[in-house]
Amino acid sequence: RRVLFRSGRKVNPESQTQRVIDTGKPIFLRTQQEIRGPVIPLEEVKDDDSQSAMFVPLRFGNEAIGVLSVQTLDQCAYSPDDLHLVETCALYVAVAVQAETMRGEKEALQSVASRDALTGVASRRAFDQRLHDDWARAQREDGFLSVLVMDVDWFKRFNDTYGHVAGDACLNQVAQAAQSCIVRESDLLARYGGEEFTAILWQTDASGAAIVAERVLNAVRALDVPHAESPLGR
Repeated sequence: RRVLFRSGRKVNPESQTQRVIDTGKPIFLRTQQEIRGPVIPLEEVKDDDSQSAMFVPLRFGNEAIGVLSVQTLDQCAYSPDDLHLVETCALYVAVAVQAETMRGEKEALQSVASRDALTGVASRRAFDQRLHDDWARAQREDGFLSVLVMDVDWFKRFNDTYGHVAGDACLNQVAQAAQSCIVRESDLLARYGGEEFTAILWQTDASGAAIVAERVLNAVRALDVPHAESPLGR
C-alpha cells in the first residue's frame, strides 16, 4: 500500500486527483473497474495500476488545497470506516500543508525584500537591519565593526552617455566584483541606493577594513569598463 498527497503541483486534468480538487468530495474506489481516469501508480510495481484507492481532499476553509490518496494492489481493500479514517487524517495534513505553504510564501517575500532586484546583493532595508543588529552585538561583546561606503565615480555621465541598460549592467558588474571580495558569512554587501554600495565587516578593525576596501577597488578596476566621459577614460 502507498499513501500520497498532491498539493500545489500540476496534475493531470483527467485524473481522480483533479476531480477531487474540482468537486471537493472524496472518491472511494473498490476495484480497478471503478477507477475512471489515471491514478498514481505504485513505484514498486511496473506496468500495473492500483486496484483499490481512496482520494480525499485536503480542505482549508472552503478551499481544496491538495489531495490525500491511499492506494493498494488488492481489490476491495478498503471499507467506509477506512475512508472516514483517511478523512480525519486529511484534516491534520491540510493544516500542516497550509502552514508550510504560508511559511514558504513568507520566506519568499522576505527574500525579495532583503535582496536588491538589479544586482542580487543585499538591499538597503537588509543593510539597515543588519547594521542595527551588529552594532548592538558589538556593544554587548565589545567587538569590532567596520562599515565601508563605496560610490561608482562618474556614474551619471556613464548613464547619460551609454543609456540606462548599460548603466544597469555596469552596476551589476560592480556588485559582483565587490561581492567576490566580501565572502565571509558574517559580512554583508548591500546596494545602498543608486550607484552607492555599503559593506558591513564583522570583527574587523580599521586596518582590516582598509585591506578589504583595497581588494574591492582592485576588483572593480580589473573590470576595465570603458567610460569615454570619465576623466580617467574608464
